[in-house]
Amino acid sequence: MPTRTPVLAAWTPALVAEVVAAALEHATVDGLHRAFRDVARSCGLSPATVEEWVARARAVQAAPVPPDLLACHTCARSMILIQLPGCGWAYLCAPSCGRTPVPPDEIRDAVAAVILHRTPHLVPPGMPTQAASCALGPIHRVTVGATGTDLHITWRAVSR
Repeated sequence: MPTRTPVLAAWTPALVAEVVAAALEHATVDGLHRAFRDVARSCGLSPATVEEWVARARAVQAAPVPPDLLACHTCARSMILIQLPGCGWAYLCAPSCGRTPVPPDEIRDAVAAVILHRTPHLVPPGMPTQAASCALGPIHRVTVGATGTDLHITWRAVSR
């Protein structure tokens, strides 16, 4: 009797966020490599795919704003930067609460504008495009609403 192969869920941003969150949570107990294998097996994915998604979500150099700065307004979870094969980058909470993905360029531009307006002395001279990367000093948290420009910024009492 032939065996049935499991039907894989479509690679949606929500699936990627769920897999990344599960792998990172599992990694705190069993280590990253075992987490990749276990989460991949439970989701019907290859461990290499899970490893790539986690690596991209944790990539500091690719992030338009510093990691761990963004939070979802709906569920208050941290937002991660994800990319699907053949698609652009997007921010989504991990695990996903069902919100639509937010384009990172909108968030980067809004955060950069706020930094340039309120704390321009933190931005290196001649590098206004890097303003969003300076946000971790004066900004404690950026809560993202429905769009990339619907932001609530919580400032630190004392800048780092």
